[in-house]
Amino acid sequence: MSQENLEIQLQRLAQAKGLPDLRLDADGYCMVRIDNLLDLSFQFEEDSQSLVLSVCCGMLPATRRERVLHALLDANFHWSGSGGATISTNSAEGTVYLQLREPTAQLDADRLEDLLQGLILNGEIWVARLARLSASGTQAKTPPHFSDPFQIRA
Repeated sequence: MSQENLEIQLQRLAQAKGLPDLRLDADGYCMVRIDNLLDLSFQFEEDSQSLVLSVCCGMLPATRRERVLHALLDANFHWSGSGGATISTNSAEGTVYLQLREPTAQLDADRLEDLLQGLILNGEIWVARLARLSASGTQAKTPPHFSDPFQIRA
């Protein structure tokens, strides 16, 4: 039922936004390219009955790698620099991904759209940030922790 709900929500989203047909393959996977910039994948995980959304943000640089990895770690602290998703590396590919997991049993169209908008926006930010971190001689500013005005600081 959970995968069926996800497939219904993907079809609704595609119809509402004029997207190509978003259908999971036999392995529960689907990928779409956003603005010719981001590869966004949808992966249904049977064991957890959840959707894993992933955006590829780019390659780890050959130089200044420590600076980039430090920025990624900082972004994951209270998810303050990743919009609630987890930013990580796939060492085998040498790439940086922004990912989140969401249970699908009660997933509705509004929640799916909110998740996608947040992930795409943060993915675009990280594509640009990785380029700056890789190219510049000075470290790009890391967003301050608790920068969200709706977070409570005690």
